[in-house]
Amino acid sequence: MKKPATKKTNAFKNFHYRRNTRYLIFISFTVSAAVVILISGIAFYARLSSLQDTALANESKYHLAQIEQSISDLKSDADFIVNTIRYESSSLEELDFNADSTEGYTYLQRIDETIKALKDQTVYEGTSITLFSKDGVAIAGDPYTLNNTEDIIKEEWFVNAFGEKQEIYYCAPRLQRDYFNSDFHYNWMLPVSASIKLAYGDELQGVLLVNLSFKSVVDIIESFQPGYIYITDNNGDIAYHHDYQRIKAEVIRENNKEHSTFHDDEVKTTSFEGKKQIVVVKTINPGWKIISVIPTSTSLASEATQNLVFLAVIIFICIAILIIVNSLISYTLAKPLERLEESVLALQRGHVNTKVYIGGSEQIRRLGISMQHIIDQMRKLTNDVIHEHEQKRVSELDALQAQINPHFLYNTLDIIIWMVENGHPALAVKLVMALSRLFRLSLSKGKTIIPVADEIEHVVNYLTIQKMRYKDKFEYRVTVSKRAERMQTIKLVLQPLVENAIYHSMDYMDGDGLITINVFIDGEDLFMTVEDNGLGMTPDIVERLLTKESTPSARGSGIGLKNVDERIKLYFGRKYGVKIESEPDEGTIITLHMPAVPYEEED
Repeated sequence: MKKPATKKTNAFKNFHYRRNTRYLIFISFTVSAAVVILISGIAFYARLSSLQDTALANESKYHLAQIEQSISDLKSDADFIVNTIRYESSSLEELDFNADSTEGYTYLQRIDETIKALKDQTVYEGTSITLFSKDGVAIAGDPYTLNNTEDIIKEEWFVNAFGEKQEIYYCAPRLQRDYFNSDFHYNWMLPVSASIKLAYGDELQGVLLVNLSFKSVVDIIESFQPGYIYITDNNGDIAYHHDYQRIKAEVIRENNKEHSTFHDDEVKTTSFEGKKQIVVVKTINPGWKIISVIPTSTSLASEATQNLVFLAVIIFICIAILIIVNSLISYTLAKPLERLEESVLALQRGHVNTKVYIGGSEQIRRLGISMQHIIDQMRKLTNDVIHEHEQKRVSELDALQAQINPHFLYNTLDIIIWMVENGHPALAVKLVMALSRLFRLSLSKGKTIIPVADEIEHVVNYLTIQKMRYKDKFEYRVTVSKRAERMQTIKLVLQPLVENAIYHSMDYMDGDGLITINVFIDGEDLFMTVEDNGLGMTPDIVERLLTKESTPSARGSGIGLKNVDERIKLYFGRKYGVKIESEPDEGTIITLHMPAVPYEEED
């Protein structure tokens, strides 16, 4: 029961593993592109909102400019009316009018006629013009709302204008009952007052009140669709508001005190009672402020919602297209990688003859070619290593099996017998001891790497035996530095060099032969030289000694120079080995080059 479950689990793991790259590419591309699309969408929406805010602010400024122009036109008309009546009154100043006289009546009639003519000229319907005496009595023009003279002389417009003043005073707009209409409803009016010098009875000073209809301004204000516009006076109090009555009754509130502190043409985004507002302020003479307020929650909600829905649809379509395109791209990129992975896994499982998949895009093809090249190189290196190990094993076996040539052993034993028979037991003992130490050091407990000191002792024993065999035809000298004695070396590397010197040179000497052995360290390298003063060798013989044509001497140990050179290269690398320098009739120098590594006892 467990085996099917295990197979299913492995199949799932393999399925997941094979498609991991494809999903990673797909998810990476899709997420990255989706993030870019979303960021772009958000940035576009923010930019669109900013443009909408700017457009609304510009629309506000346009309406405020229209309102300012309309109020300026009203003031120009008021100035014309005041100046005209002043001129008319001054032209009658030289006449002596009496209130009860025909002349007095004529003066008031003249003023009334002037007022009527001015009203006929004005384009503002509902405008009223009234001339008051110093006691607040309406003496000419239209009737006024307040008939109580005590209330009139306390009005702001009357107080500001009364006296010998030439200024024209503009009061804030106000709601005033329309007495010219049968239903007496309230209209917004702009009161303008000025002092008038009278030429009527005992009256020396009067006050002219011009109530201009504010309808033209109200029409512009009410045409402002994104929000609403209101006006404040010099003190920041509301002079006009479409919800004036409700604000006055404290049913609702307005943020007029803060708004009136804003600079001219400044666009501010504020929050009042938890709602954001776009506020634009325009200051006009005499210190009034026209303020436009656009509640963002209402003015932009519908359009912003439409824009957001449109943007969401576009983003959804883009992401859907992106998913389809990324699926195709990820499959195109991942399929060759999966096949490349399968071939590598087959090699990993031991199928060494499997070919690496080469296909897909240019980069993946190059990757497959590179991997195939690496695998071919690894195969070649593996074969080379196997071959080198085999050669090393054969060389070691040859070295161990042919350490002592039977001829060499036979000749040495024959000499020992001769010494004993001829009464030279001491020399025989010395020769036997040298032969014994030679065997012991040759074996070296099966070790391949030995100290330089042991290798020197071995070759000295060998020289001792050979010197007795050749009846003192040569002498030898051995020089070894103290530091070099502690270095490591491959065993049986000096003996073949000495054999070469003896059999090629010393055999022909007559007592004046010399073999010099010198072991020293230079930098990080260990050098062993064997020098003789024999006959020397020609370049062809030197070349043959280190080639395949070279064979060990039948009279020696059986270990040739080529064998020594190969063993050094196998152990320490191709930069090390044997170097032969020889000239005919001048002698030979053979140098062994190895790394200077301190000897450590093997476990």
